[in-house]
Amino acid sequence: MRHDLSDWKKEDKAINTDEMNRLVNEMIAARKDYDDKKEASDEAYHNFESKESLVIKALLAAGLKKYSAPGQPTISVTRELVPHTPKTIEDKRAFYDYVQRTFGADYLENILSINANTVKSLYNKILKDQQEGGVAIPVVPGIHQITEFMKLNRGK
Repeated sequence: MRHDLSDWKKEDKAINTDEMNRLVNEMIAARKDYDDKKEASDEAYHNFESKESLVIKALLAAGLKKYSAPGQPTISVTRELVPHTPKTIEDKRAFYDYVQRTFGADYLENILSINANTVKSLYNKILKDQQEGGVAIPVVPGIHQITEFMKLNRGK
């Protein structure tokens, strides 16, 4: 997790090793608690998915689209088509051309998303290249704000 420390007041306040050890131990214990609960949540969700799959199969086998069990809300099966995102450059170009021809250039530009991880990766590459040339923080057109976060890394 990242923490925005831009408004943090820097104080020349020393911390003793006992206090630092306590803080680190509490953080590690909290992370273990989080990991344990996440694992239990993942297991519970997989259990739910398997039960949901059984109900869908049973409804379809019975020729039903919906069912109402006593004391439970009505459940229904609906069909949803989910297209896969074009992967190859050729498929992407074909898709973009189709959208532009069909809906217009403005619509195409509005639906094209800029992935935050891609922007971060590209910015870090630019940052590395320009820092080697003596530029502290590069200016990139379209990037209007840079937020600095502090990240804590811990060994295993």
